Amino acid sequence: MQADVMTDASGHICGLALRANACALGQASAAILRQNADGLSLSMLNDLRDGIAQALRREGAMPAIWPELDLLSAASDYPSRHAAILLPYDAVLAAAQNIKEKS
Repeated sequence: MQADVMTDASGHICGLALRANACALGQASAAILRQNADGLSLSMLNDLRDGIAQALRREGAMPAIWPELDLLSAASDYPSRHAAILLPYDAVLAAAQNIKEKS
């Protein structure tokens, strides 16, 4: 998964492109993120990623910020798929960190 992210001066996402070579779950997760990410702060994105991971491990409910995330809940029975679902979030956070380090 490759991510290109743009943030405004306050650290909120204002542009996002994802290129996904992933399974259907990874692609679905990327589509949900891409559709909803504008205006989200990077710290909120990190918290959201952690909340999804907890929900997949059945340690809490799926974050309610985006109703579409509930569609991914069924994957909690398949731990080998969890990384694919989290991959888009990890890619965006890594891309943002790379931009920050270069500034």
